[in-house]
Amino acid sequence: MANNREAKSWENPVSERFSIVGIGGAHTDRISTLKDTFRPGTSAPGNTVDTVGGVMFNCLRVAHLRCEAKTAIISARGGDPTSTAIEHEIELSGITDLSGVFLNRQSATYTAIHEPNGDVIAAVADMDIYQTALPRHVQRKPVLTAIKNAQTVILDANMPTETIAALANGVGGKLVLLGTSQSKIPRILSAAHKADLVFMNEREATALSTAANAELQAIFPRAALVITNGAKAVRVIDQRADAIEIQIPKAENILDVTGAGDALAGGTIAAVSREDCSIQRAVMEGIAAALCALEKRGAISAQSDLNHFEFHLAKTRHVNQ
Repeated sequence: MANNREAKSWENPVSERFSIVGIGGAHTDRISTLKDTFRPGTSAPGNTVDTVGGVMFNCLRVAHLRCEAKTAIISARGGDPTSTAIEHEIELSGITDLSGVFLNRQSATYTAIHEPNGDVIAAVADMDIYQTALPRHVQRKPVLTAIKNAQTVILDANMPTETIAALANGVGGKLVLLGTSQSKIPRILSAAHKADLVFMNEREATALSTAANAELQAIFPRAALVITNGAKAVRVIDQRADAIEIQIPKAENILDVTGAGDALAGGTIAAVSREDCSIQRAVMEGIAAALCALEKRGAISAQSDLNHFEFHLAKTRHVNQ
């Protein structure tokens, strides 16, 4: 075990094979929602809610709820009170926690200000621990074994380029990549040749093409690409078929956009784990999960948050007939 002043980490050998292993963000989301329209340079009344989220944890929760597979998360957190809350939420989710806890570090946080309708005004991602501590943690043998033996491994772009490349080369099953922001997404280029499925938004897609100076199909020679654009149609580029657009039905009762894109990824990943599910059908299920996420404050965290899933899936199928 590492120096106790430096890290308190999971180190038990993995005795079971996981269907899904996700490596990346699990942290506190602090969302402040204004009561009135935002005016630059002034304070405004609003309310703030802290929840445990993160791109990877949000995605995995939905995937786990939708397919009930053996699922594990590999992340890094600090020795602060926030770490306890994150650990508790992972335990409640039923997802196995293979994360490292670094006692002299600060856990990652995501802080955002939203308009009354849920649109993001600005956000700050304080996630240095994923750049410094997580790359060390994923070098440990039990972690590498879990990654090698998993049926599906999901990587997000919070980690350094070199770490993403090394992890991708150690994947024994399918590899899924998640974009997290325009600035971070070029990091996944190092794993592009191994990817089977990739999620990004249109801004990230543009940043990726610019960074690689190439078309997306050339960057990802074997992957299906799922590209979102807010409430507009989702573009799906499948190397084995023509590119398609999947329309999103109009969302009602939007409370919070946080985690909607993560829910789309999680719902899609759960669906493609079924051998008889096409990428088009899988993305429709992802859209249904995203619509469920829009109806609640914070990300999807329980089965009850998906109570309207079949309703939203039926609506999604209808607008795509």
